[in-house]
Amino acid sequence: MAGSPAADWSDWVVNVHDARGRRVLVRAFTKSDVAG
Repeated sequence: MAGSPAADWSDWVVNVHDARGRRVLVRAFTKSDVAG
């Protein structure tokens, strides 16, 4: 993904809501995924 910081994060998924109240899935990619 463009703009994703190449940090050594753990893989995680979180449910959040956008401005319109829709449920959206946000996933932070692991360092290997970003480098991929």
